[in-house]
Amino acid sequence: MDSRLYFGKVHIVEWLQADDLRTGRALLDELEPMGLSSNPRVDVSFVRIQDREEFIATLHSIAADFRSSGRLPLLHVETHGSPEGIGSTENDQLTWPELMSQLIPLNQLTGLRLWVVLAACEGIWGLKMAQPVERAAFLALLGPNRTITAGHLEVAVQRFYRTLFLNGNGNAAIDAMNATLLPEPVAFGIVNAEVLFS
Repeated sequence: MDSRLYFGKVHIVEWLQADDLRTGRALLDELEPMGLSSNPRVDVSFVRIQDREEFIATLHSIAADFRSSGRLPLLHVETHGSPEGIGSTENDQLTWPELMSQLIPLNQLTGLRLWVVLAACEGIWGLKMAQPVERAAFLALLGPNRTITAGHLEVAVQRFYRTLFLNGNGNAAIDAMNATLLPEPVAFGIVNAEVLFS
């Protein structure tokens, strides 16, 4: 399988509690210069949201952006996660089936090429969205397979993107991400819908 990761725009969505570290904003500051100096250029956008309705509206705006610009989106979500779903709190979250239903149209629009990075504890549980009886919600999903502190997650995510922008190799970027937490066990995993469905 081709290990190169293709995208034209990184959409950072920060859905955190008021007292959380502003990791999404920090990621924007890290990625924007890399995107501008990239060839071809990679645009980076950032939005801070408050609730699930804003998250859904943001997915619609990402779809509209892709329709007008043609820049293939990479969706990066900074939030809290659990085996049940994602969101800033238990009372304001999207379950995996709810998120799946929102991502399917965006993935279809991109020609089944949507990459999702869930910078959320236990984000790898997003694999629950890969249902063989439904259309695919993503081409690939990357996330932690356990609880990780916000600081460690921030460092690992930044290393992932630095490596990715350097050589475009998704596998090398994931390896670099996992290396930030050595000697602890592998913390980040990837789910590829194409491989799962076949």
